[in-house]
Amino acid sequence: MAENKQTLNKTSKTKKTDEIKIPSYKISKKDDVNLQDKEEIFEIDYTKDFNESQIFNVNLYRDIFMELRKQLDDLSARRGKSEKSYAEYDNAVYNITATSVTDPSAQDFMGYCYKKGFYDFCLMNYEKYMKWTILAASNGNAFSLSKLQIYLTTAIDKLLSIPNISDLQDFMELKDENFVIFLCKLLCEQIVKIMDISAEKLIKMPEKYLEQTEENQKEFDKAKFEASKIVSEKIENILFQLNKQVELMIEQETSQSEFENEEKDEKPVPENNEESTKLVKEPESENKFKRNLDIKKKFRY
Repeated sequence: MAENKQTLNKTSKTKKTDEIKIPSYKISKKDDVNLQDKEEIFEIDYTKDFNESQIFNVNLYRDIFMELRKQLDDLSARRGKSEKSYAEYDNAVYNITATSVTDPSAQDFMGYCYKKGFYDFCLMNYEKYMKWTILAASNGNAFSLSKLQIYLTTAIDKLLSIPNISDLQDFMELKDENFVIFLCKLLCEQIVKIMDISAEKLIKMPEKYLEQTEENQKEFDKAKFEASKIVSEKIENILFQLNKQVELMIEQETSQSEFENEEKDEKPVPENNEESTKLVKEPESENKFKRNLDIKKKFRY
């Protein structure tokens, strides 16, 4: 996981106290530095080890969140002591808001701010809290994904009931807990599309106090069930394609094996071949996708 953390790290030469500091790097309004590296770290590459992906590194994103909260709490506590202190707090709020346009860690923190209106720049707003958190999760924030698992429970259960869903888990070689997080991400991506969620729209929304109600919860639940249907169809299509690839490769392997056996039958069998008696056929892997590694190179999600 050390490499994952290093991938996200950014450094800045400036050392101003009015910047929100993240482990090993900062958010700077002047330098326009994002929390995440600018390369596409969340692009899915099926030839890589998914269990080492940042999508599943909950601790990394929790640490970033805790550091953001710690520093903003400190700036908030000192802001009334002088004009300089207030300017530092005001600048930090600006920086975290501006960075939330593109960065999943900042988006997750904005969700926290609106959960109960923790700071004086925002009011408690359930809609904003949920939308910021879902947006962060859709962009690969593992901490947000872990927090949304309770909300997404029924949708996840539906996905896990898909026939042969374990084939997708085998294909990706994911641990059980990471597979659930991956399904959560697929659901959040669809919810973002269904509800037309964007950071720009959330920032422009007027500040208003809004508690969780049956009405606004119905909107999120409706989007969740719709997303579940779309993701289910998508996964079923993926499984169909994967199994077609497996059948094709097995057919090719069988044809090749039959051809080799025919060649062997035509050749005389050597007498007292001690080496041949030592050969023991290795058991095939239980994971059919491990047995056919070329599938990972041919197939793209």
